[in-house]
Amino acid sequence: MKDIENTYTEINTGNLVIDAFVSNFKNIAETNGISFSPALKIDANRIPINDYDLCVILGNLLDNSFNACKKNAAGNNYIALTMSVNENDMFYIHIENTYDPAKGYTSRQKMDFLKHGYGMDNIENIVKNNHGFLKHHFGSTFCMDIVIPIIDVKKRLHPPVRKEFT
Repeated sequence: MKDIENTYTEINTGNLVIDAFVSNFKNIAETNGISFSPALKIDANRIPINDYDLCVILGNLLDNSFNACKKNAAGNNYIALTMSVNENDMFYIHIENTYDPAKGYTSRQKMDFLKHGYGMDNIENIVKNNHGFLKHHFGSTFCMDIVIPIIDVKKRLHPPVRKEFT
């Protein structure tokens, strides 16, 4: 119980899904010698996707990153997760992790790597259904960026202005 309380006070964005996933993953990464750096700037009331979709995205991103680090024999493995809701009414997720670049992925192999299961398809569908976009990059690390606009006027800082016609 003390471990749960300590973790909860460390990761407390106000969103139970984010808090649970990031707290749990932080413990898993530590146990496996993977450096994990979460940077969370979230207003829990402004997240534009439902908790189920958030679970799918975070679960797959963190699981894929963890597995890539475990397969990287070079060591010094890390995962950096950034999540924010900005003043431009955008929900942003960035994940970066080490992987084994010695495998020399071709463009096609990279796509196959990303499409190993249904996880990436599920993430892409959720992002698309919420009018967002995603981008990934293989370099010395793997990076993925997801941006989803906040469309719900009640969650926006800058609601659209309605012009009256005369």
